[in-house]
Amino acid sequence: MSRNGVVNRSVNLLVAGIISLVAVITGILLLFYTYDTMKAITVVIGIAALFVAIRSLMISKEIDDPSLKSSMKVRALISIAVAVMMIVFPSLLYNVNKYIWYFVIYLAAFVLISSGVLAIAQAILFKSEWWKSSLIFEGLLSLVAGLALLPDVMTRFLGDFILKLFGIALVVLGVCYFISNFNRRYDLKEI
Repeated sequence: MSRNGVVNRSVNLLVAGIISLVAVITGILLLFYTYDTMKAITVVIGIAALFVAIRSLMISKEIDDPSLKSSMKVRALISIAVAVMMIVFPSLLYNVNKYIWYFVIYLAAFVLISSGVLAIAQAILFKSEWWKSSLIFEGLLSLVAGLALLPDVMTRFLGDFILKLFGIALVVLGVCYFISNFNRRYDLKEI
């Protein structure tokens, strides 16, 4: 393996660790959810989306399959869009118009859920086991985070406990996601 390959996988571990940490923080915020914490949750999820975009671009450089390579780049663009919607727009619109703010959040939630479905589909299509479990956890994290951005809808139909359930799920998935990547550091010389 080239030196660049080792560096890329080391950076991937760092990026995955940041995504895991952000997932755990988001989960904890959901466990103690109030209306005031929603703004913090959106920013934290936006930061995670930014690192998911970086990681998706890194994965696209590691694979040869043209369709998977393209789909990873598409997912990177989706994640960048989520990051912009979560970090930039909410901060600008929070005190301007709450209806526009909610529209942006709901749109970001839909995009995030779509990104999660795409990640799971990509994991299923991957021939190599290198990224499979990691992408599945990443997809599940996106799905749960997307649903967590819809607290009004979720609590209206399922009660307040659903947010705590999402919070616990994000903490558990965040830890599992990091472990799935951390264990792979021993495979650096094998690929």
